[in-house]
Amino acid sequence: MVSRIQTFNLITSDAIVDDFQLRTALIAKSRDYMIKVLPIYQNEKRIEVLAEGKIEDIKKFRENIQKGVIKLPITGKYEIGRLKYHRGPKPDWDYYTKVSLVEGFGSWNPYLKKIDDNFKSLPTLLAKGIAEGLRQAGYGVAKKRK
Repeated sequence: MVSRIQTFNLITSDAIVDDFQLRTALIAKSRDYMIKVLPIYQNEKRIEVLAEGKIEDIKKFRENIQKGVIKLPITGKYEIGRLKYHRGPKPDWDYYTKVSLVEGFGSWNPYLKKIDDNFKSLPTLLAKGIAEGLRQAGYGVAKKRK
């Protein structure tokens, strides 16, 4: 197996890229192609993508992004630059995977808080629902004593 690091650019013309969502999507999709990718944010219009794996797999991954088979979280048009050999140092893939995981967990905080709030209100909602059900069934519900 010939494994080399290649690079291509993802360039947007009329869209601003959400760096975290795009990186997460590219890393997740790359697993289907048995390659490792490292999206590097250059600016809000350009992302450089380093990819390591079989050259055929990297080419297929790039082509499928270009054809739209791989859907990316970009609103607007984008272009995929040509594939080139990476001439810089080899990325520390383990480090970047860990960083992505930490960032991913951090992005879930608002959702986890909402779920937690919903669970906290669950006993009240259940009590109201049970009381309403009993009332509709013709059973009186005792009022609290003062």
